[in-house]
Amino acid sequence: MLQYFDLRFWRTERGFKIVSGLFTRQEVSAVLTKIQYVQWSSSPLMRLFKMNKVMMPQAASVQVTGKLSVGLPGCYEPQLSAVQAAYFPEEKDLAWEPHGIAPFNIWLRFLKLGPLPAFILVQITKSWLGSWSLVWLAWLLVAWWLAHRHQRTWRWQVSEQGLRAEWGVLQRKSVLLQWHKVQSVSARRGFFSKETGLAQLTFHTAAGAVRIPYIPVPKAAAVQDFVLYKVETDEREWM
Repeated sequence: MLQYFDLRFWRTERGFKIVSGLFTRQEVSAVLTKIQYVQWSSSPLMRLFKMNKVMMPQAASVQVTGKLSVGLPGCYEPQLSAVQAAYFPEEKDLAWEPHGIAPFNIWLRFLKLGPLPAFILVQITKSWLGSWSLVWLAWLLVAWWLAHRHQRTWRWQVSEQGLRAEWGVLQRKSVLLQWHKVQSVSARRGFFSKETGLAQLTFHTAAGAVRIPYIPVPKAAAVQDFVLYKVETDEREWM
């Protein structure tokens, strides 16, 4: 309440401005040309109220990057659409090619979420629950469902001008990126890359990176070449 009291957010000639605060009024501006990408997210509670949290990372020096982290703690769909349209006016008119991520993500995520937490819970409660402590093994089913659901929700789309991506089960996240904002692209192979043939594609900007995991190496290489070509041939400035 102290930080976001009487929050106001509006469009200016150069970009956006946000003002809030009860005892100390804080005013932050986001210059549209400096905004590198738009990211929004929603928790189960926020989705109940049909709201999204929006972040607009913008290019800045290391000393002032934290102070220029511009975002909205909560907004409705019309406000989010207005921000997207201001950042990426051509988005609605472009043809988008949809993609997903490899099912190998299910196994890795299940191993992270399932066996270790279930084993720890069984060991902690064994002394006072006895054989009933094995009920925690049911968490393996929940972990498998979460891992499978996470893989199905991971969607990314490419067009001639940019990238759209969305992922997450409980905490859902989305990102919108224009190609001319990209400064470099890297395709990093993981520990199991020889067995799986998968790589992580990373788009580096002046305000952070956008990552697409578990992509077949040939597809990652093709997207990397395409984006680098778009960056080299686009005459628009990144800030």
